[in-house]
Amino acid sequence: MVAAKDTNSVGADTTRRVLPILHSIIDADALGAEIGAHYDLPKPLHCELLARGMNDVYELRCGSERLAVRLWNARGRTEDEVIYELDYLNFLKAEGLPVSPALRARNGQFHFSVEAPEGRRYVALFEWAQGAEMAATPTAEHAAALGALIGQLHVVSPRFGGGDQRRLDHADSIRRNFPALARRLGHRPDDLAFYARVAEVLPAALDNAGTAAPMSPTHGDTTPFNVFVHDGHVTLMDFETCGYGHMSHELGSFCWSAAKNNYPPEIAERFLAAYDQVRPRDKAERDQFPLFLCAKDFSQLCGLSAGTNAVGSAAFRFRGFDWAAESVRRHVRAAKLL
Repeated sequence: MVAAKDTNSVGADTTRRVLPILHSIIDADALGAEIGAHYDLPKPLHCELLARGMNDVYELRCGSERLAVRLWNARGRTEDEVIYELDYLNFLKAEGLPVSPALRARNGQFHFSVEAPEGRRYVALFEWAQGAEMAATPTAEHAAALGALIGQLHVVSPRFGGGDQRRLDHADSIRRNFPALARRLGHRPDDLAFYARVAEVLPAALDNAGTAAPMSPTHGDTTPFNVFVHDGHVTLMDFETCGYGHMSHELGSFCWSAAKNNYPPEIAERFLAAYDQVRPRDKAERDQFPLFLCAKDFSQLCGLSAGTNAVGSAAFRFRGFDWAAESVRRHVRAAKLL
């Protein structure tokens, strides 16, 4: 640990501990220079910070073109996990699905790394998606288009060569992240007691879901905020949480987000109906859907608590503990967990 002299007071001769960094802001000009050293791109290059989150997104203008830049959190994905995401994206693009694939660097790779104060951070460039977030103006037609797209994704994804090398284990995620939620709830003992019971029974229910809950490589976080709409067409964005997981969790992700943002019920209904036209679910899979809707709700709350000190709860669009408590209770009842 580096110590620094205290120069705030005259004659001070004490040292102060330099506190650790969880998530730095990388200078956009410096990042742009690094990108220019790794990619053959039209000049001039101009890089600027677009959005902060668990990972940071920059916009890169190269000549008359626009690209998106992802800068992963140093404490987030391993290099193998980054490679899985980028390979999966390009597989889906080759299958004809509307996604924004990564660009190859000069050395043939889809990523490179930079050193930040908190550690190594990986960088990738993506095609720019036209349009605006579906969340801005959601319609039943957009929801249906997205449902059909996710159905298509689940049809082709079992052919992805990466398979189950990056697993989405939401039961393990709840077990791992629940202590972070518990630390935040000293002022809400009733909620804490209830959540502790959920944290015991929900992971076990997911572990025992069995073959009625089919699995595949999947996006992992399909919400209206990760979909862009342009001229009536949808593009699926942000595959940061992709991996091998339950297909039903993906459907629960959209329906949970639609309810969270107070969309009319028709939005989720049209999404699921369009999905079932492309990849019909049988009765057993439909019957298990409330379990995965509950899992999305509770794993999101636990994950938010684990990551909130890196980027702040506002970055997750957190609606507060009152809303969360009511939502989790509603989904636990629907899933008949307690």
